[in-house]
Amino acid sequence: MKRIALLLIIASALAGCGVSQHYFTRQTSISFLDFRPYTSAGFFFSADPYPGSYEPVGQMLIEIIPAKGPQGTEMPSPDELLEIAYNEAKAKGANGVANFSMQIEDSFVTLDEVVSRPQGGKFQDGVYPSSVKSSATIPAKRIKLSGSLIKIQK
Repeated sequence: MKRIALLLIIASALAGCGVSQHYFTRQTSISFLDFRPYTSAGFFFSADPYPGSYEPVGQMLIEIIPAKGPQGTEMPSPDELLEIAYNEAKAKGANGVANFSMQIEDSFVTLDEVVSRPQGGKFQDGVYPSSVKSSATIPAKRIKLSGSLIKIQK
């Protein structure tokens, strides 16, 4: 009887160690930053350096942490991200952004970090009450836009 019980225990333990295979179809994600509305208005946007003469204005680094609210995560569209970069560049007196890049990273943020940043977007009201003080981390996306602000000499 002991041998049968022992064999059952060993058999069930070994059965739980099986390797299962998971299959899935190819997933494709495409983000497109359309520079055409800005370039047709005379503003230069490019991931490459500007080939002509220009005056350097500064280096831009914009970091956005999308809001998380009851409706889910607010993920800005590529057009919204480009509009943010354009508005910041224009506010600094630039008429172009050379070496422009955008990265989206998975990261963790603390509630203190999120509360201390300027708010914006669809869920700006009441998502993270300003009275919250916490060092707990939560998963979040970080969107980084960067480039060299330039004033093209015509």
